[in-house]
Amino acid sequence: MKVSDQPKGDSPNTNDLSAATTRRPDPLLTASLYASGAIDEAITGWIVPLRARLLSLEGDSGRYLWLWRHTRHGEHLKLRIHADPGKRAELSQAVEETARGFLAKLQPHEPSAPSRSASRPPIDADEDSEPLPRDRSFRFTQYLRQAPILGNPLLQADDEYTDRFCRCSGFGHHWFLDELGTSGWSRELPATWFTIFFATAIEVAGIAPGSCLRTYRDWLIRLPLLKMKSTQQHADAWTLKLQQRSSAWDSGGFEDLPSALERASGTMAAAWREALVSLFDYARIHAETPAFERDPFARTILDLPLAKVLLALANALGLSMFDQAVLVHRLLATHDPELAAESLRLEAPSALEASR
Repeated sequence: MKVSDQPKGDSPNTNDLSAATTRRPDPLLTASLYASGAIDEAITGWIVPLRARLLSLEGDSGRYLWLWRHTRHGEHLKLRIHADPGKRAELSQAVEETARGFLAKLQPHEPSAPSRSASRPPIDADEDSEPLPRDRSFRFTQYLRQAPILGNPLLQADDEYTDRFCRCSGFGHHWFLDELGTSGWSRELPATWFTIFFATAIEVAGIAPGSCLRTYRDWLIRLPLLKMKSTQQHADAWTLKLQQRSSAWDSGGFEDLPSALERASGTMAAAWREALVSLFDYARIHAETPAFERDPFARTILDLPLAKVLLALANALGLSMFDQAVLVHRLLATHDPELAAESLRLEAPSALEASR
């Protein structure tokens, strides 16, 4: 896979992405496509051609889409499109035509035994509506702002924050989808693009790389450990597991942040950077409000929005939280081996430590 070094001026209306000024915190259309074992193929065979039709629309410079993988009632891909309400009928037709065209070419699949993730809570408002969805099917859905994607309830209720967050997610999607349309899905693509996104976000945020990598790595592992009421001994064991897994990782990505940044250029990269700047500026302005109250382990006000954006993009790329932690640990080990060797902490650091 090759990440472009030059702007793609011949892509349909590519430059319009960053020209949007209308606030659209919630998507105009949402849909789910159920395709167990074929979500990567759905992104290539459904979303890539749909994106081309979306960008070819006349008279709407602010349209974009983003995705979310989910497993409730079966492995499926959720689509969110932000666009001019006047384009609803045209977009609905495009979404359904491309979805059903993809499903018609898809081979039947025998779903594997349900995993723990199959019982995850609903994300769409009508996710549990009867009749329940079957595999190899498609349906439009009713959108619902959700904490796992956006953050705490105060952030969910903030239209300005939500709009800026969704633009970050959407413009990041369009960046890698632009390349996916020409290069196709590959085994290395998720790790490669996640590293590019992470390196770019750290640069835009202006956060010390070591601190940011450590915070995000520990956040990914700490959440499940705290839910299981684990001890620090368990945390030490997980740190060792990360070290062992990262040394054996063979699914692509970059060995260091500078290498990833060298590949992050072009028109789509510039649009995503602008969206990040907008989100981070909003977080800085509202740093003292309850909505942006820091996680006790966070070292800057940008840690939470940065983590949420990266988590959304990693989800679309199909990376589990543990896979993300392994990739981030590899980058941290290259950047600061001593910091990478330290175990994650289950107890919050003191205010003095957090300010360092």
